[in-house]
Amino acid sequence: MKTTKKHITMKQLIIFILIIPLLGMVPPDKKKQRKVVEHYVTTLLNTKDENIKDVFSLMKITEETDKERMDDLADFLLELKKQLKGQKYKILSYCEAYKGITETWGDPVPSERGDVYYIYNIKEGAVLYFAPVIVNRNNEIICIVMGFTDRQELCFIYL
Repeated sequence: MKTTKKHITMKQLIIFILIIPLLGMVPPDKKKQRKVVEHYVTTLLNTKDENIKDVFSLMKITEETDKERMDDLADFLLELKKQLKGQKYKILSYCEAYKGITETWGDPVPSERGDVYYIYNIKEGAVLYFAPVIVNRNNEIICIVMGFTDRQELCFIYL
């Protein structure tokens, strides 16, 4: 009995290298991500001011953060809570918020680390541009605020 060796063709190699890994990629679940953002805003609004740092438990904090920065983020949360208290709001995806942002702030900034969501104040008719919520593929909040670089360029401040 004669055995023959099979050689892998170039086409098979290309399929193996390029296509097979794509089959394992699952797109993020937009509904779950939106629910994560809605839960964050609801929790923020229902948390007492003195316990505002409890909201950090909803976020994935990966950067080593000093007490001063955490205090600044807590102050930011308190200010955001004050802006939203008693207001009707809506959670918008990056695409949904794009038009409202470009009319007032210029082009919005996309994130390479996750999907960007914005809080839209219905009464004021304004997107809270400096309070984006970025949710990663694991449905974890990884950013809640925008800031400026040393060169005064707008950037996300990741947690």
